[in-house]
Amino acid sequence: MQGNRNWPRAIKWVALLVFIPDVLYASGWFAMDVLARLSLWPRDWNAIDIYGFIATHPLWAEMIFFVGLGFKIAALVQMIRSRLSAISLLAVAVVLHFADWVLLTANGYYSATLDGGLQIMTGIVALACQVYLHLSGALTGRSLIPGR
Repeated sequence: MQGNRNWPRAIKWVALLVFIPDVLYASGWFAMDVLARLSLWPRDWNAIDIYGFIATHPLWAEMIFFVGLGFKIAALVQMIRSRLSAISLLAVAVVLHFADWVLLTANGYYSATLDGGLQIMTGIVALACQVYLHLSGALTGRSLIPGR
């Protein structure tokens, strides 16, 4: 692609500025969830009843969130390093987060419609930025397309 060579740098910063708060927010929920499951989270620290929530949300459903967070962190590291693998990691993280969001909204105890939707959107924006960076040649590493 021709044009201003500063665009890839700007797009990378947009992706990072959108995605870093998402990873931090999800990490906070991870810490709260794990500490509550270990009965170490103070009951009066939240506006929601985290203990009531984890009693109604099975661990297998939480594992989707935990694995998705792992993919988000790995994607963030690869985004910072400008690596091509960030695209696939982000795609998996978005799909897992969407599955977690569906399970949360179906739970009924905690309505995750707004914050979950915002997190999905930030993941999609970061993914679109990474695709742009790939198409502009700004990412390093092996191509996801065989023969390229």
